[in-house]
Amino acid sequence: MEKLKLKLNKKQLVLALFIAGAVLILFDIIMLAVVVPQGRPGFFKIMLALIFGLMTLLGVWLLLAAYVHSHDADSHFFRYDEETRRNIPTKELTGERVIRRMSLYLRNMVGKDDYLPEVWERNYFRETDKEFGENRVLAPLVAYKMLYDLASVDQDDCWKLFVQADASLIYDISDELRRAGEQRMPQALEEIYSDAEGKYIENIKDFLVGNKRYMKRRMLEYALKNDGAFY
Repeated sequence: MEKLKLKLNKKQLVLALFIAGAVLILFDIIMLAVVVPQGRPGFFKIMLALIFGLMTLLGVWLLLAAYVHSHDADSHFFRYDEETRRNIPTKELTGERVIRRMSLYLRNMVGKDDYLPEVWERNYFRETDKEFGENRVLAPLVAYKMLYDLASVDQDDCWKLFVQADASLIYDISDELRRAGEQRMPQALEEIYSDAEGKYIENIKDFLVGNKRYMKRRMLEYALKNDGAFY
């Protein structure tokens, strides 16, 4: 299964590979130009040339590895296009694309295609083994997506996931939405949950379905605002 982690440390790897390859090649060139010609003739000289030649090939391989990884390091979590193998411009990023990527992220986080019940029955926001990127940059998008999915499916079984969820999960979702700049939505969610007591599904249904387009727009705005954090 594809690992959808933010590649925040790949640039250090690319730099290390490039430096190692360049230094090794430079060292080998010096050795081949200076040391080997001055060595004893015969088998020993041939072996020196062969060793430094192989080390030069290793340096070339390290540079090629740096080149390959550089493409991976620069790929953007939301804007990378698998067909062109390039990042699309920010102006071409759409809400639909953000939603598709977040669906894929949640499937990988949970480990199954039908991730919706799982993310509402467990509180992934408090599980230390789950990665949301540097400074938990993906956590607000996960909160938006969980609510957006309820509105998209719009079935009683899904609405029950909200009213029957643990209180800590609802408040963690609200906190992540506040981190994204929301004010009224987190408060409304908490009030609806407090009034629900395992019933009143219509209240949360009306609220989320009515705000479905708004959540989609806010996810896009958040992704664009934090664009640099998703490499």
